[in-house]
Amino acid sequence: TPGPALRALLVLTQAKEYQSADRLSLELLKNDPINPEIQRRRIKILMGLGKPGEAIPLAEKVLKSSFGRNEFWVAESLAKAYLAAGRKPDAVVVLDRYLGRTDLAWNTMQGTKRSLETLRKTATE
Repeated sequence: TPGPALRALLVLTQAKEYQSADRLSLELLKNDPINPEIQRRRIKILMGLGKPGEAIPLAEKVLKSSFGRNEFWVAESLAKAYLAAGRKPDAVVVLDRYLGRTDLAWNTMQGTKRSLETLRKTATE
């Protein structure tokens, strides 16, 4: 069932059991290939496995269909993947786009804003 399987995926990811999480995410995507929750978690898994080259196209695709806090989370993950792949200019473009958004000023988004600003600083060093 999807609920317990997603919780198991979350636990595996938090425990940094990326190989197991990768296998589970692929199995879950077989049953529901466009599930945004699984796709977002898969981005983190791919980064944990040291595969930014695989995380980038997935994050770019998922970003197009994300909104709200999830959109910022995917944008942050995409920027991290670009940085890990040595694509600093691409990371700066994404970070500048999201740092310029007015909804980033919301009180609930301050942690995300700080994280994006830190990534921006890293990308321009």
